[in-house]
Amino acid sequence: MRKTTVLGILGIFLCMPVMLFAQLSVSIQMDPNPSPFISDWKSDPNTVRLIVTNPTGKSHSVRFKGYIEGDARGRVAETKLDGSIPPVDISPGVSILTATDAHILDKDAVRYVGPTRQEVIQSGRLPDDNFRICVQVVSYDSPHSPLSPEACSRFTVRRLSPPSLIAPADKSTIKAAPTFQWSHVAMGRGNFARYELRLIELSPGQQSIVNAMETGIPLLVRESSLPMYQFLPSDPKLQNGKTYAWRVRAFDPQNKFTFTSDGKSEIRTFTYSSAKLTVVKDVTKKKKTTGMNIGTSPNFVFTQLTRIRGTLRTTFYKNSIPTPRSIIYKSSKGKPPLSESNQPQPGGGQVIKSGISLKTTPHLQTNVGLKKNLPLGGLHLKLYLRTKTNPICGYYPFTASGKTYEAEKLIATTTTNPDGTFEFMFFAKDSTGRILKNALIQCGSNEFVNSLTGDLYRYYQIMVNDPHLLSPSDEFKVQPGELFDVGTLYSLVRSYSVTVSVKDKVKGSQLPNMDVRIVRTTRPYDVPPEEGTLKPYQSVDDIFFLKKAKAEVIARGKTNAEGKTTLKYMVKNVGGSDRYHLLVSSPEEGVYYYHTLWRTFKFGFLMDEKDEAGHGMSFDAAIINEGYDPAIMHVTVLAEVKPHKPRIAGRVYRSDNTLQAVKNAKVTLYGFSFGPWELRTTMTNDSGGFVFDNLDPTGDSPEAKAIFYFIRVEKYGFKKYQSDAIFVELGQQYYTTIQLEPALTVKGRIVDELGRPVAAEVRIGQGEWVHTVKKIKPKKTGALRYLKKPAPNKLVIKSSSAGMLKNKKLQIVQAIPVVFEYDEEFTTPAVMGLQWLYVLPDNQSLYYPETLLVLLPEDAENIGAFTVFIKQHRLAVQAVTMTPKTSKSWKAKSSPNKYIPGTSVKKTIQGAVIRVNDAEPDSVDADGVAYFVWTSPSDNAIVRVRGPDNSDYVEKIVSTVVDESKSWTFLEVPLKLGGALSGTVKVGTVPIPGARVALYDNPADASPLQTTTDSDGKYTIHGIPVGTHVFKAAKSKSQYIGDTAQAAIF
Repeated sequence: MRKTTVLGILGIFLCMPVMLFAQLSVSIQMDPNPSPFISDWKSDPNTVRLIVTNPTGKSHSVRFKGYIEGDARGRVAETKLDGSIPPVDISPGVSILTATDAHILDKDAVRYVGPTRQEVIQSGRLPDDNFRICVQVVSYDSPHSPLSPEACSRFTVRRLSPPSLIAPADKSTIKAAPTFQWSHVAMGRGNFARYELRLIELSPGQQSIVNAMETGIPLLVRESSLPMYQFLPSDPKLQNGKTYAWRVRAFDPQNKFTFTSDGKSEIRTFTYSSAKLTVVKDVTKKKKTTGMNIGTSPNFVFTQLTRIRGTLRTTFYKNSIPTPRSIIYKSSKGKPPLSESNQPQPGGGQVIKSGISLKTTPHLQTNVGLKKNLPLGGLHLKLYLRTKTNPICGYYPFTASGKTYEAEKLIATTTTNPDGTFEFMFFAKDSTGRILKNALIQCGSNEFVNSLTGDLYRYYQIMVNDPHLLSPSDEFKVQPGELFDVGTLYSLVRSYSVTVSVKDKVKGSQLPNMDVRIVRTTRPYDVPPEEGTLKPYQSVDDIFFLKKAKAEVIARGKTNAEGKTTLKYMVKNVGGSDRYHLLVSSPEEGVYYYHTLWRTFKFGFLMDEKDEAGHGMSFDAAIINEGYDPAIMHVTVLAEVKPHKPRIAGRVYRSDNTLQAVKNAKVTLYGFSFGPWELRTTMTNDSGGFVFDNLDPTGDSPEAKAIFYFIRVEKYGFKKYQSDAIFVELGQQYYTTIQLEPALTVKGRIVDELGRPVAAEVRIGQGEWVHTVKKIKPKKTGALRYLKKPAPNKLVIKSSSAGMLKNKKLQIVQAIPVVFEYDEEFTTPAVMGLQWLYVLPDNQSLYYPETLLVLLPEDAENIGAFTVFIKQHRLAVQAVTMTPKTSKSWKAKSSPNKYIPGTSVKKTIQGAVIRVNDAEPDSVDADGVAYFVWTSPSDNAIVRVRGPDNSDYVEKIVSTVVDESKSWTFLEVPLKLGGALSGTVKVGTVPIPGARVALYDNPADASPLQTTTDSDGKYTIHGIPVGTHVFKAAKSKSQYIGDTAQAAIF
């Protein structure tokens, strides 16, 4: 008994470590042949992926502990648990992380160790070896307790081997232009090296072929992305009897992959003989058969390379695939063969043929435009040589005239390019087509034997070696040495439709109008990006992991009244990581309110597989397009969603501008039973939204006592709002849009600075823009009397003059002419308080927009006129007695076109004469400021200022720039005090009236300072600058100059 107890306790302790870290699990998807450069692992998310499963129902902040070790070199890298990296949040469910997401390659998280440490740090490249990478999930905080078992995956880093030469054979003799062929060198998935072919001519007795290849002048150097090169007529001619050496070097254009021997292959030689191509006939005697050979040369040996090329496109529409081409039955010709104009022309007399592209069924063409038939790169193709009989025999092999024909034989393989093009290159000796006619054919062997008389056919067929795609069934007749273009082939995608059935997890009722999304996180490379029903795909924003993984929503739908929605064009799931994510949620503004369901599903359509509703599924055993019917490939997925507690939510907008949200409005939720009572209060956010969440309609909560709810919205400046009765229960929400009405409706007018009405758009605060309306108003003038014929129902005014005109049947009537005036008036809702008023005149080439701050009291109704300014130049000029300070400021008067100076010690010169561009001022205020308003395309202004009449201020002319603006430009012009000159003009002793006296300092001055003598010959000139000046007098107004006098002005 004691022994059993000890063992039991020991078993518990042994299990404890497993129990500690069994909370999470992790697995690794690792590229088996990754780039040797660690930096490439960061940029390529397909290199390494970590799949973490969290069944605990809560999130964990973790980091990853791991290492890389080689079979030969030991451990080369490991994580540093004390490294400064952010935590990784693992949410409940399945998380798929790249190396970058997990921070396992961050600089602060990796430590390189072992004998290759310095080499890896300097080169950034792992050494050649067979490695394994191991990872474990640990807690983020010290002591970093393990949260999962350790998971490992193997990969290999090797220098790539050079290509192997295939043809021409070493030391062979060729008699036609050669086709050089070598093996492909793969660099990861779907990528291949580029190749450099080097050909040299060998001299007789050449000792070292290697030295000749390295140092000799090449006869030919060509680069190619294909593992072959066809010698062209434009290439240097080969000389009869000469021996040549050739070599191929593989290289990576991006210098990421390295090669042994620098990528250089072995060196081969051949001798060229210009004799014609010989055909060697096998003269072995054959038994005579009842059939005969038709169009074939099975006993001939051909030395020419055979090539089959074309384009492969994937499609989701079976009816878009042309009728497959048959080796037995001729197909009607459709669209012409593909153009060969862009293809390299072969040398050596090779013949190009093109396959027949058949016409698709016309009435089925309507689906083709919905999804594109896309090419995919990296698809693996196989070329088979197959045999069949007509009539069909169900047993293999076939035997006729003692010769056995196998049912099929693998001839070549290739991979599609990114544009879907492909090419098979191989040596063939068997011709194709009908090789026996009306022959006795034995089918099968042993106990499964049959015989028939008929025809035997041999043909080529291309198979798509891919679990997501089907193969075309086209059959091709291609002869040895031929270059044959099959045109465009189509591969049908193994698609299926899925019906998602959504129900309440508590009540079990089906839920209509639920939002269903199907999401891809990582799409297999061989699945076309046309899957699903959405184009373009949508992003996922509500699930953190899916958002971080940049998942794509490929299909979306709403459940119908039965709680179901069917989505098409899913692709058969293959392997552990090939799956779809399903998201089911209630619409934000709908009636239902449920937790978002996130789960995965996958279906492989295996034998006896059933969907989630228990329905049997169609078994997918198809190989060719015709064997697969997407219409019957259907599954049902069950989705049970958990109801939320009820909520009431909505948004508040202005009633006069429904695009403008009302923020900071008070929203109160009331319950009602035998009367209303307040339950909760909140404020609207910046987008006008509010929400009352997690209402509890059960138990003894205040919400449970309410028969119904209602809400009230209040905001200063708006009218109060109260809703109708609201009924919600578990799994439901009430969403409403509320239009809050401003408390005021005001009207006003728009005028310009001259009082004229101006048509404009007006907006107050955040309300809507309204346009002014013409309001016509009559204006009466004084009564007038005039002659007019009496009019019906017209009041006739009798007067003394009426009798005089009686014979003319005229009457004097009183008429009141009406002159019509109008206002541009606006009416708009408005919110009380201090508000901005915006004005946009219709004619913005004439008027400036205006923004004003207005105070709207609670009784505001008619808020009067608002002024907009004409687009003009505005200049205010003041004459002063001293130099102005540059910091002088001016303040606006109440009048829109007057300004007054601020604090100043300057003295204003009252009565100064001011002109701008020779124009008089529009007005002059009491401070002597002259105001000028004018319209001109030019901003230049010439300002002329002189003192009042009979004053001695010296006139000053100023040039300034005045921009077009609704604000005034102020200019102070300082005038200096000069002097005056008085005297008498005489001829002899006789005073001369009307004589002209002028300042003559500058004889060229056309407008000198001057005056005219009075009747006594006396004169006075004011405003003369201080200094010595020359004056001249002219008799009367003639140009005859009298005496010249000099005078000094102090």
